[in-house]
Amino acid sequence: MNILFATAGVFAEEQASISFAVGIGETLFSNTLLWGFNRYVHHADYAMISSASISDNFSKPWVWDQDSFAVNHLGHPYQGSVYFSSARSAGNDFFTSASIGMLGSLSWELFMENERPSLNDLIVTTIGGATLGEMLYRLSDLLLFGEEDQLHLPNLARKIGAFVMNPAKSINRSIFPDRTPITAPISGSFFLSAGYSLIHVDQLAPRENYLSDDGIETNYQVDLHYGDPFYGTLAESFSTFSLKGSFGSDLGNRVLLTFFSEGILKGWRLYGKEIENRHTIGIFLHYDVIYNRFINLSSNAIGFGWLQQRPINDAWSFSSDIHTAFVFMGASDLMYLKYQDLYGSPPSYERRNYSLGLGANIKLGFSLNRRQRLFFDLDYSFYGLSIIDDSVPEGGSSGEEFIGNVSLLGRLMMSDSWFLGIQGRLYHKESFYKDLRDMDAIYHDYSLIAGIAF
Repeated sequence: MNILFATAGVFAEEQASISFAVGIGETLFSNTLLWGFNRYVHHADYAMISSASISDNFSKPWVWDQDSFAVNHLGHPYQGSVYFSSARSAGNDFFTSASIGMLGSLSWELFMENERPSLNDLIVTTIGGATLGEMLYRLSDLLLFGEEDQLHLPNLARKIGAFVMNPAKSINRSIFPDRTPITAPISGSFFLSAGYSLIHVDQLAPRENYLSDDGIETNYQVDLHYGDPFYGTLAESFSTFSLKGSFGSDLGNRVLLTFFSEGILKGWRLYGKEIENRHTIGIFLHYDVIYNRFINLSSNAIGFGWLQQRPINDAWSFSSDIHTAFVFMGASDLMYLKYQDLYGSPPSYERRNYSLGLGANIKLGFSLNRRQRLFFDLDYSFYGLSIIDDSVPEGGSSGEEFIGNVSLLGRLMMSDSWFLGIQGRLYHKESFYKDLRDMDAIYHDYSLIAGIAF
């Protein structure tokens, strides 16, 4: 018997070593492919690396880089998710995959660019990549195998969707054919919205209008809940997570993107006096983004959360989630610089038009429903960011920024799956700068919605 246990232990160690090596190899290979595209197809200056540039990257201090918001806070988290999901689909656990993602980011910063290595890129690629990567990894398993692992021959659309979410999975499924997929029930809704939006930006002391714009916009939105925080397992990181996102445009074909997410790292269940009164507390990772013509916001945070579900009476039920977190890398637009880039003469050199900061995040979510037919949802996210002095771009300023985003949605089920409703959203930001006039910004939209619940 001891021999059997010893043999099993040796085999498990060998499998773990193989999984780690495959994850490292695929991460470095993806870096090489991306560098080759930048160097030989895109002919990007930063990809013209040499032994001298690599030596400089090892010997000179790290910096806060000046890349655009889309590159740093959309592109880098996705790049990190590719590192992470390569390691994860090779059989590594969450934290091992995150460490491989960090190695991938380090190798990129030190070897694959001739620019000084970027500290904010390392943080966002590693942590944002792990948060986004684990969600995409689990959702790609759902696409391929179904909620209960019941799909054995996924169709072409499912395979394409899974590939976009996790490019390495198709390779690793052939290397590790016996890997058990990770699946869980999902719930939520998909819906289309169309409505009117308005932004108003004022300088303060004294108040003076700085910028105004309005128009019609359309969005495709998703509200997704993976796993069950009250009944399912909490033994693994991201065994339950939630994400709310939207993608659309206004009449000027300007992109509108929002993404708010939180995934549990470790959770514990608490029970009320009644069996229907359920509570879960835990440690959560957050990755949030707002990206459009006027508003840029990104937050990578970790903190505590409390989830509750309970009936009110025979007709009504109530659920809530409350989170408080530390933002270890946040970003928000510097409207003075953004206005210059939009309407003035942007500089010919690379210069950020947004700040980098540390701070706090509070999220509140409340939902009421009547007999699963009538729903009211209220969500509010608050970010208090202190701009990092060393990161201030030319023409910007250090200071404090206070940002809030609220959404109120009501919907009525017209059938078992279809619903109609209304939605209102409000974004507000107060900026208190050391070297510039303080500023206040408000963005709100009102929409009619139609969608499918699942």
